[in-house]
Amino acid sequence: MKVKKFRLDHADAFDARRGFRRCTLPEIGVSVPAPSHCSWLPDTKAKAYFWRNRKGGLFVRVFFNEGYTYHFHAKLTNGKTIPTEDMEEFGEYIADFLWEWILEGVDDWPEFCY
Repeated sequence: MKVKKFRLDHADAFDARRGFRRCTLPEIGVSVPAPSHCSWLPDTKAKAYFWRNRKGGLFVRVFFNEGYTYHFHAKLTNGKTIPTEDMEEFGEYIADFLWEWILEGVDDWPEFCY
């Protein structure tokens, strides 16, 4: 079993215009096609945007095309700040996280999240 390197904790909604700066990897997006037998359903799309606060903490805002928005504070599993050099790997983690969340249902807080 692979040990998780990252964790996502709930964060209060934040105004990114106030003391936040975009990360070197500014966003990740995924799109999950609707089942072929449900042609009337739109594809489910999600975008995650990444910011750092003044202390260097990594914050994530997730938008789904269904209108849901969620906010997270991202860390290494040991509680430390995710370094800039790990952002590409973190982006892959978030893409997988979003896929799993879409499959579980985007209207609920993800059960697989810390």
